Amino acid sequence: NKDLCKILDNLFKVHKPSKKSFFMLWFDCRDDPLTSLYIDECLNIFKINKFYDDSVIFLTSDHGYPTPKSGLTKETMKGKGHDTIITDDNVQIPFYLKYPNAVPKKIYSLISNVDCSPTVLDLLNIPQNNLSKFSEGKSLLKIINNENEENNDHRIVRIDTRLFSQDNRIVALRSNKYKFVYYVDQKKYELYDLITDKNEISPLKCSDEKNKKILHNFLEKFREYESKINKHHESQIIKNLIKIKKYIKTSQNLFINNKLPIELL
Repeated sequence: NKDLCKILDNLFKVHKPSKKSFFMLWFDCRDDPLTSLYIDECLNIFKINKFYDDSVIFLTSDHGYPTPKSGLTKETMKGKGHDTIITDDNVQIPFYLKYPNAVPKKIYSLISNVDCSPTVLDLLNIPQNNLSKFSEGKSLLKIINNENEENNDHRIVRIDTRLFSQDNRIVALRSNKYKFVYYVDQKKYELYDLITDKNEISPLKCSDEKNKKILHNFLEKFREYESKINKHHESQIIKNLIKIKKYIKTSQNLFINNKLPIELL
């Protein structure tokens, strides 16, 4: 982190970046207890060089590790990747946004990293149709300016623990009130009430009539996501197969060196 500050300072002194520039600073918060100090130092470098006031700054982070309140300990976590835990204490991250003339404010609505791109487009007056058709993001400006009026109750944010074709994939869908957890390989799911069970320790009974309706809505959303993703991968695979069509036609065997979901195979 100390070197990062030196590099940024040198960039301004030697290379004189243009006012229309993009910077990405990657701090190491695991091994350096002074991380916050160095982030401050980098922000000061932008201020000294008159780059701060007109800049859009996102400060965010990788996710961390679950808290002991979840019942998980160093011992019970042995052999498990921390990315296989989808409780809020593990998947929530710091998220700070600064833009020109922003009024300091804390937001309580459900937001996601996928909201960064639409927010930048909004700030630069670029039409949202420039986003990928797969984007689920929303501009944070609407939420920041009209949080009380902006009804966020129906928003569902997706959380993934593994890449598309990896084993032990877990997908979570989270709303303001509930979290739906789907264990893809086991075809098993759980539902949590985030208001009454903040530590996500006791799954709701799926047989209860009220919960059945909530589950049905989440399952429908999950299937919609999966269909969209599968179609995307299918079109990409077909494009790639067309490129090597002549080799496939003259080959005795076809070897696929990746696990593929049955739908695609």
